[in-house]
Amino acid sequence: MWLVLAHPKVATRDCHDCQRWRYDESTGARALDFREKSIARFPGESLPCELTDERGESCCPKVSPTAGVALWPHNVAAYQHYKRCKAVGRFPDDSIVEANAAAIANVESQWDRMKQDRLESLLTQRSH
Repeated sequence: MWLVLAHPKVATRDCHDCQRWRYDESTGARALDFREKSIARFPGESLPCELTDERGESCCPKVSPTAGVALWPHNVAAYQHYKRCKAVGRFPDDSIVEANAAAIANVESQWDRMKQDRLESLLTQRSH
């Protein structure tokens, strides 16, 4: 869940797909050529997870295909279902949906608090 909230452009990207195809990092979608066809990576081309930033950290929040930082398809489906239900204000009367919704809402609440704390910290720093 944290990956979806913090890095939505790569959260659902399959690492094996990323190894095969180029991605537009600004949108998170596969890069397309003028014919709207996916662009294959060149042999030996560096992957985003192989590149590092100025601090020496991976440019990909998933770190590497073997790091175990990925969403399972059923997690993605559960989150999409949660968003649809939340958007219309109706959740099915189902114990699994309820458990998933409670877990997701908890993470969203933590995420919102973290963002609020960060904003308050930045505002405090600027006022001093």
